[in-house]
Amino acid sequence: MTPAPDDPLVLLHRPGCPPCAELRAALPLLLERRRAAGRAAPALEERSVDGDPDLAVRYGPLVPVLRLGSAELTLVTSARQASRFLERILDGAG
Repeated sequence: MTPAPDDPLVLLHRPGCPPCAELRAALPLLLERRRAAGRAAPALEERSVDGDPDLAVRYGPLVPVLRLGSAELTLVTSARQASRFLERILDGAG
């Protein structure tokens, strides 16, 4: 399902999670590159799973997680995975 144009890219993370920190640093650059190339680049919204008991139970061991509309990708360990996720959801690739 294609996300609505105003759906944010949600990064679920937790403090002290090295892959989360790496992804938090990489996502703004990835989104800026998409914008510069004239491709869709949603707003980035970050949420700590530790701040929400429901999120902590559902996603705690699976962070970092990316969600865009109804699509989600768990255990994102690289900017390349994030890029492929966005290409699949926003560009219809793969």
